[in-house]
Amino acid sequence: MSSASVPVNTTGAAPSPDFFRDVVYVNALATGTRVPWDTQAPQPALARVSQHLRGAVLDLGAGLGDNAIWVGSLPDVTSVTAVDVSPEAVAEARKRLASAAQPPKAPVSFLVGDVFVLEPLLGEQRFDTLLDSAVFHCIGDDATQARYLAAVTPYVKVGGIAIMLVFSDENPDPWRGPRRINAEQARKQWSEAGWRIESMAPDAVYKDIIREKDAHALLMVATKL
Repeated sequence: MSSASVPVNTTGAAPSPDFFRDVVYVNALATGTRVPWDTQAPQPALARVSQHLRGAVLDLGAGLGDNAIWVGSLPDVTSVTAVDVSPEAVAEARKRLASAAQPPKAPVSFLVGDVFVLEPLLGEQRFDTLLDSAVFHCIGDDATQARYLAAVTPYVKVGGIAIMLVFSDENPDPWRGPRRINAEQARKQWSEAGWRIESMAPDAVYKDIIREKDAHALLMVATKL
């Protein structure tokens, strides 16, 4: 399925923040099951852009922490601040950090917070790199995604890098997941938010534990103007 064949505004559902904060992780904890994205490893597609992960990294929607712990091991990373709306996810991420077979060389901190309201959590901090792995596609419609970008962009230094990994609209129907992202629409939204798109790879994959095959994903690298 090509990107042109999928209407931009009808490519999937947008879970509410309450779903992640109050439902999915709570249910997994109560039933002793794993959430679909709990691969217990970093997303392998991120290795393709690891050279762009440097300095102070802000990992939004960090979930169970596997990406953040891996990022903290990279040679040019000096710190990782990982934020997730779910207290249960953050608690588990902290456990994984404490028990990591190879602890990251850079300090990694996990914080409970809302990506739309970062000021109480981050204050005047500014970051060299922003990592969005599977957050943008959960935000919702165009207007809400624009509001998300307006909320997070100020926390990246001018010249800083954003890396985004999201489900693409190359994933065919039937689709049981969040919104599938159209590459051109993503370019437009990030550009309007003050970013220069350096690359938008349409051939990345996103791994989870429920699909027989890896899901098609977009992997974007952008520079804050």
